[in-house]
Amino acid sequence: MKKQSCVIAFGDIDGKKFMFKNRDRNYVPELKIYHTRRNGVEMVYFKDEHTGWVEGINEHGIAVANSALMVLWDEKEGAKSKKKDNSHLGAIGSMDANRILKTLECKNMGDALDTVIKYDGGVRGHTFISDGNVGKSIEHTAKHEAYITDLIGNKDKYHARSNHGLRYPDAGYTLGENAKSSRTRLKKVLDLMSQIKEPEDLVHGLYEQRGKDFSSPHNVVRKTDNMFTSSQLIYDFDKKKITLYLIPEDCDYLGYEKTFDDEGVCSFEVKRISHYDDDGSFTIKPIKTNPSRVASLKMASQKKKYEIADKEINKVYIDRKLLEYLKDVLFEENKEIEKGSECYEPAFELLAKFFESKKENLYEWLHEESDFSDGGLLFFTGGVKVLDSEVVGELMFEEVNRKTHLTGTMYFDLELDFKVSRDFISELDVGIWHKEHLMDSYNSKFMQRDFETMRKGMTIKHTLMLPFNFDISKHKPLEIDYMLFQQGRGSYSK
Repeated sequence: MKKQSCVIAFGDIDGKKFMFKNRDRNYVPELKIYHTRRNGVEMVYFKDEHTGWVEGINEHGIAVANSALMVLWDEKEGAKSKKKDNSHLGAIGSMDANRILKTLECKNMGDALDTVIKYDGGVRGHTFISDGNVGKSIEHTAKHEAYITDLIGNKDKYHARSNHGLRYPDAGYTLGENAKSSRTRLKKVLDLMSQIKEPEDLVHGLYEQRGKDFSSPHNVVRKTDNMFTSSQLIYDFDKKKITLYLIPEDCDYLGYEKTFDDEGVCSFEVKRISHYDDDGSFTIKPIKTNPSRVASLKMASQKKKYEIADKEINKVYIDRKLLEYLKDVLFEENKEIEKGSECYEPAFELLAKFFESKKENLYEWLHEESDFSDGGLLFFTGGVKVLDSEVVGELMFEEVNRKTHLTGTMYFDLELDFKVSRDFISELDVGIWHKEHLMDSYNSKFMQRDFETMRKGMTIKHTLMLPFNFDISKHKPLEIDYMLFQQGRGSYSK
């Protein structure tokens, strides 16, 4: 299972505002830069092709950075995931990524702040949003309403957030080494920010600290058995620019893609940090080539060999084959939706809203009633319906054990039905009956048809980035057997 941990920061150096992010993962992310326009607004953002996560800046200087508070996996689970083959071409697109992109479509900070808090439930975790003139920090989880504080105009020039709650002490890491590491890393960033003369000094200083105690889990730029820093970002509001810093061996850069011809006002730069020399020194140098362009040229040189396959394999065929996988494997009927999966949180939120419409509070039933607990609330998959799909990026050919494979990634907009566990519904029914008979003032809006609705299924919308792999070495193109790589390729955990 993929695991994430980050530190974000906001600072002021002689009146020049900037934003920073340190991104930790327990897998090697594949990052790509996109320079595009959405709803008439130019923006540049990076995207983690494994998870769909994005962050960036738009033509109005509005930038968004986020650090997770939904930390659901402990170190043991992280270690287990390291033993698995996590190599794949893509994974579920993050729900928060769609919210961030919608925020970057805004033309002023007022609309951007409203969007980042409210659009589709709002971005979760710690979020910094600013255009260099106005800056806000938002702390928001599924169980806590958005709490907003100012980043500009108060006595503090430097601000940082990691993976523990500030306004909400029960959010994120709360106990043990994880909580200690989160607080220590936050303090190290704040301490260093007061000493730097330019934003890149922060990148240099944090990497330098790593070299002094390489294996410490309390380093901001760290490399442990369960977690390592993969990249860092600097946001420049004045230049409408992001600079992506790649950590050696722990991040794959896939290049950039621009979707319009004119120059535009947003920009980006990619830099690679070197390994340490014998004396502990290192360099930070810009990357001037575009790896995705090189990959396209290499594929073009093999085009003739696979000309037939290029003509015959089409989106309709891939769609049909992947739909079988969606229905029969990923979202098989009556399959439990695991806590921490991409589907669990929206299912929980929809159920909470359903309770609210009946003048009930789901959180109170789970945490205040003696017969209920989080563990007793289970969700199971119902049907799945594809609303839209699209092949993302290029179809690629590769040789695997002397066999030719066609690989790619498909984006899906889905409607997923889910059912609430019968045990929870039965306990709820009994609990409401007792309250109605013991409390004269209690009048529940739940009817029997509402219990039946939960049993039969409720519907959530879900986005998914799913890799596919077809073995085309022994078959005619239109008779290709669909198959996914068995060890991790085709997995969909975040």
